[in-house]
Amino acid sequence: MRCLLRGLLGESAEKIDTLTRPDGAPSLSGGSGLYASLSHLDGYVCAALSTRAIAVDLCSYRQRTTASRILTRAGVAGECMDPAAQWVAIECAVKLRGGSVLDLLDECPQIEEQDGRFRVLGFGEPVFVAIETETTYLRGVAA
Repeated sequence: MRCLLRGLLGESAEKIDTLTRPDGAPSLSGGSGLYASLSHLDGYVCAALSTRAIAVDLCSYRQRTTASRILTRAGVAGECMDPAAQWVAIECAVKLRGGSVLDLLDECPQIEEQDGRFRVLGFGEPVFVAIETETTYLRGVAA
């Protein structure tokens, strides 16, 4: 995170402390007004920095079976969608709202495809997640 900040902000990055929230998400202090999100998978890292709340997630296509089982058990609605894409959308929504994947057990979210994005319902206000496909994984961003 420190390298990301330095690359984007130069010397002013030294005034910003990087902390870890209780949920494991990065937090930036020092009155920066910046938000950060990180995700990692099989040697890949996705990092985002924004002036408003932001969340990123990565999911390998190999994780489809596991994601499908978890989503089915949690009662997540979103028929005929790639389970890996659903998982990325849920993870981004949970991160954006400052929650945990354990919230799936209580919230039973719904996922809809809308205008090329995923709309996640069930964690307060709807969360819109843009998902990009790569060769071996999916990357999601919500802001």
